[in-house]
Amino acid sequence: NPSHNRDDIGTKELLFLLSQYDLTDIWRDRYPKDKRYTFQRRNSKSSIDYIFCDKNLSNKVYNVGIAHCPFSDHDLVSFKLKLDEIQRGPGIWIMNINTIKSEEFNNALKIWWETWKNEKRKFAKIQDWWDMWDVTKSQINKVTME
Repeated sequence: NPSHNRDDIGTKELLFLLSQYDLTDIWRDRYPKDKRYTFQRRNSKSSIDYIFCDKNLSNKVYNVGIAHCPFSDHDLVSFKLKLDEIQRGPGIWIMNINTIKSEEFNNALKIWWETWKNEKRKFAKIQDWWDMWDVTKSQINKVTME
């Protein structure tokens, strides 16, 4: 359990990340009272292997378990995820290359580009030009979808 030694700097960092990203130790959630060790070497045992899961997805998780791995001193922590029950977003947009041949698209893009050139001073404070590129891609996507 990551909360075992709260004074350790690694544990503090891990707990911070778990909190920051709203993650949970899915095995510990399912078996809060069970003592299972995932690492064994000679006379030493500890639970140092985890699978962290977004708390919003934890109700989609099943078959959480720990299995012995014969060629390792670590055991396998595993689970299954009900993907068919997860609502998916629109996915990644990929522009249809035939769109470039469209006169309507080209006219819309030219109008957008002129506007962009006039408004680019708004981006003068952006230190990272990749941010500007992301905005540009987003705008091209928008023009393409209209």
